[in-house]
Amino acid sequence: MLVAIEKTAGYTLVLSKEIVMLMENVRETIQAKLPKIYSHELVETLFTNVYTKIDHLVEKRIASRNIAGRYLKELESVGILKREKAGRNIFYINTGLYELFKTFPDMH
Repeated sequence: MLVAIEKTAGYTLVLSKEIVMLMENVRETIQAKLPKIYSHELVETLFTNVYTKIDHLVEKRIASRNIAGRYLKELESVGILKREKAGRNIFYINTGLYELFKTFPDMH
């Protein structure tokens, strides 16, 4: 049992460090390529879930609905997000975070 706890703690620590490094890379990319839309709150919102949508930016008061849509499209244009449509809903997947979770060792 203790071995399993130790292994899980090790995975969690490594995953946390990887997420922090990825957030820093995304922050630097936005500041370099899209400086007009950069904000700390925007980066945090992109890492709250593996996906985001216009409503998330509006709820956090980062931008109005129209501007939020533009921000997400600009983030997609530099490879940070990937647009996915599910029915009538549009989601933007944080590609780096998705790949990190997808490739991280299975803990089961």
